[in-house]
Amino acid sequence: MISYQIKQLEQVIKSKPISSAVTEVILHHTWSPNLAMWKERGGSYQVSQAMVEGIKTYHMKEKGQSNIGYHWVITPDGLCWEGRPMVKQPSYSLGGHVLGRNDDSLGVAIVLNGDKESPTVLQAQAIGTLLGTLLKKLDILPEKNFSARSGFHRDYATKTCPGSRISKGMVIGWVKDEAARQSYEAEGDVEPDVSPWAESAVEWAVEKKLLTGFPDGMIHGRENLTREQMAVILLRFYDLIEAERG
Repeated sequence: MISYQIKQLEQVIKSKPISSAVTEVILHHTWSPNLAMWKERGGSYQVSQAMVEGIKTYHMKEKGQSNIGYHWVITPDGLCWEGRPMVKQPSYSLGGHVLGRNDDSLGVAIVLNGDKESPTVLQAQAIGTLLGTLLKKLDILPEKNFSARSGFHRDYATKTCPGSRISKGMVIGWVKDEAARQSYEAEGDVEPDVSPWAESAVEWAVEKKLLTGFPDGMIHGRENLTREQMAVILLRFYDLIEAERG
């Protein structure tokens, strides 16, 4: 299976045919293999490759499919692995990832246990770029694709997939973040500290002193939040509520 770096995705997707029957891109997590296993095994390109090939073998030997069920798989190093063709093949269906939706959807899987783990920074960037590029080519807005009842495997099955720690708001945010980053890079501008879609919320949080920024005067809005930082924000929010109650 072939892998692509984040910077290659836009050109790669543009060059790939996609079935006109596709009306949705559905996100999955692999559950196993996952991020912890990837790290335990050394977190190398070879580990990523072996995991993706293992998924393909499982789908073909254990599930009786003619190919891997997903069209794309994103490993923790941010690599995007091309799986099933995005057009129907003579010998098998367009997809093999969601019962009842395999003729009109694309499947993207994150190597992750989304019930216990969060994507790596590179994974989040890859998710945003890959999904954003696919949806743009399909002329589907992220908000429409990831609506209340679409976009996740759990919308069509009694599962948590892509994991209880993954929300649609998060995914839409990743897509918008990467679209904004690409736009700034293309124009030669400096990427803003806070994504445009989150500006009003961040301004409110700063005004209420829930966020105070770092010593360099920046918010660093795209960086991951630690549990310690979350605890501080929650305490400040509690204090704010108590103060407003009088």
